[in-house]
Amino acid sequence: SWQLAFDVVEAMSDWSMDLEMQVCTSLIAACGWEERWKSALNLLAMVSDHKLTSTTGTFNAALETCGRSSKWDAVVGLFEDMLTRHLQLDSGTYMATLRASRMGGASKN
Repeated sequence: SWQLAFDVVEAMSDWSMDLEMQVCTSLIAACGWEERWKSALNLLAMVSDHKLTSTTGTFNAALETCGRSSKWDAVVGLFEDMLTRHLQLDSGTYMATLRASRMGGASKN
């Protein structure tokens, strides 16, 4: 279940940061296939609560997840958060944002 997956991630606080970020990024990406954008954003917030440094890849996974669910406002918010955090934007960042806008989100605002 999704709750079990989130519980496992929370329990991993003693593990190395790289492993945690890799697991969190994978779980956020998996949320995209199920259109569980709220779960993805909650997991991203949990990463910050555990004082971990989010990576560009983690944000890109969240961008993809929100884009698949046509949550344009969330995509814009994540993109702005990446800029605020001075994360290096890469081709994945731009592609996820463009795909989200093409899914109709940008035209609705």
